[in-house]
Amino acid sequence: MALKLESGGKVLFIGQTRFSVYSPKSGAWKASNGSRFRSEPEYREYLFSDERLAGRSAIFFNLSLPQLAAASKGHGVRHLISYSEYLPEKYQDRLREAAAAHNFLILDKQVAGQAPKTVESVARASMFSETTADPYQPFGVYRLDDDDLLPINYFDLNARYVKSEFVGMQVSLGTGITAIYMEGKFYNARRSYHPMLGIGYMSIQNFSGDGTLNSPPAVMHNTADRHYPVVMDSKRLGYVWTRHIEQDTSLGLVASPEGDITDSIRNHINQHPAVTDLNELHESFPVLEGLITASADANSEHQELVTSPQIIPSPGLQFAIDNARGALTITTKIVCDMQSEVRNALLSFELVDGQGNAVDREVIQDHMKEQQVSCSGNPGIGWFRYLTTRPGQNQTVMKFALPSGVYLSRVTVRKWRKPDTAITLRSITVEHSDR
Repeated sequence: MALKLESGGKVLFIGQTRFSVYSPKSGAWKASNGSRFRSEPEYREYLFSDERLAGRSAIFFNLSLPQLAAASKGHGVRHLISYSEYLPEKYQDRLREAAAAHNFLILDKQVAGQAPKTVESVARASMFSETTADPYQPFGVYRLDDDDLLPINYFDLNARYVKSEFVGMQVSLGTGITAIYMEGKFYNARRSYHPMLGIGYMSIQNFSGDGTLNSPPAVMHNTADRHYPVVMDSKRLGYVWTRHIEQDTSLGLVASPEGDITDSIRNHINQHPAVTDLNELHESFPVLEGLITASADANSEHQELVTSPQIIPSPGLQFAIDNARGALTITTKIVCDMQSEVRNALLSFELVDGQGNAVDREVIQDHMKEQQVSCSGNPGIGWFRYLTTRPGQNQTVMKFALPSGVYLSRVTVRKWRKPDTAITLRSITVEHSDR
């Protein structure tokens, strides 16, 4: 398919996805560098196993490609999908179906003894076609793994940099979302800032008058700024970085039980703050609506009650909750001044039934006592737990289960014992599930 590329018109973007390319001698990946598999047959069996490919293909065909198709409107996009001749036929069928449905896709079946298609060959075919007004205009080259996503405005964000003055540079969209993928859904979504991440990392290239390709030298993307200028644009969400147990970065943990690997991934990405604005996420990644949550557990619901630090006044701070039920995890982060002491703050809970009426304390007191939740004689407090209040930063994680038919509808964080202590509330998150 020839693209009409005219001055002031469409900008050409060329992307590449390596969909299970068989590279047994490559040292770039744990799967192929000998650290995981002892023989080529063992590596090949893993590479093309349903264990590895089922989740990746679900993400790629059901989520990533529809996002890419929507993003490509108004732009000249060619996307090369490279795959091995050994890829199981059912996955090759899906690739052929995808190429028939999306005319911007180019399939590159890599067969032993035959030269593969390259980004450069696609660029030459596109730029030096009869319909190209100016074959020497710049174009963007980007990469996308089969288990990651680009935002619906990816090409809009990058088009402004595909200009002659930027040739030889690269563009990094540094802000994005990282989340754990399991059984068709994403959870533990975090807002990530990761400059020069490989997802969607784009170089600006062109052809000289003699046909030579002008492109940045091939170096590791995470050290690229030491070799040539990199444009950093982190104003908008630029990627979804998927994490799961079948990734190359997880293979070093292969000797561990699956749950331990997932916990290690979760602990790694928890260095980033939890996603608090799902509307922003859905605007950039509409295919994920209803499929992504900030909950730490795939089967729980997550509510972020505080979006910016707040000083706790004497009456306390109240937050309504959308009827949390079942097993609860409430995480509170506060900062106390140097005069703070033990039990200097508490979190109280308003419990209601299905109709929103207050629950009789005597009916649930035995259950709540087992859950180590106290009930104050002060009617303004009710059910509560103390917060950790050492001077400085504190985090308190509370876990307890509510009886069937009982819901948490409100929490109040308030100072206690020394009300003149300065305490700042940084965050409160509530996660709940039906157990």
